[in-house]
This record gives sequence, C-alpha cells and structure tokens, in this order.
Amino acid sequence: MAARATNTKTRKKPGEAPSTRWPPAGQTAAELAEQKKAIQAAPAERDQARSELATVKAKAEAAAQEAHRVAERLTKAQGERDQARTRCRRDPRRIGENQGPA
Repeated sequence: MAARATNTKTRKKPGEAPSTRWPPAGQTAAELAEQKKAIQAAPAERDQARSELATVKAKAEAAAQEAHRVAERLTKAQGERDQARTRCRRDPRRIGENQGPA
C-alpha cells in the first residue's frame, strides 16, 4: 500500500488554537461593512484634526506676537514713566508736564 501524502502545515493538532485567517464566526456582514466605513473615514478625520491643529497653532502664534507687542509697549511706557519721575524729583516744578489728555 502506498503512503498517503499529508499536509502537515494545515493540519491542526489536538488543543491547537483556531486559525486567525478568517473573521470570527459571529462577525456578520453588517459588522464588516461598519468596520470598512470606519477605516475609510479615518483619513478624513485625520485630515480634519490636522487642519484644526494648524488653526490652533496659527492662533497661538498670533497671540504670542501680540503679547510681545504689548510687552514692548508696556516696557516703553514704564521707561517714560520712570524718566518723568526722575525729572520731577530733580525739579518739582515740572510735575504735570508732558501728561496726556485727562
């Protein structure tokens, strides 16, 4: 009698875990369709998140620039104030000089 050829790669041994090649038996076509939609929607969601991130970054950069401008104006005003105080200490008659409109 001739020896039977067996495929040892596909034959399962007792107690061996089932193959993961196929989806679980309980997974329906509707579940697969839902997963497919989610996978297809992922790139659009990613692009939207990137767009929102770019917008937030741009707003943060603009706010940082505005804060820098405000800090420069404040520093200038404080310097002018200190100069005015120094002038007034030297000559009290100059109090009220160079004041803007009330």
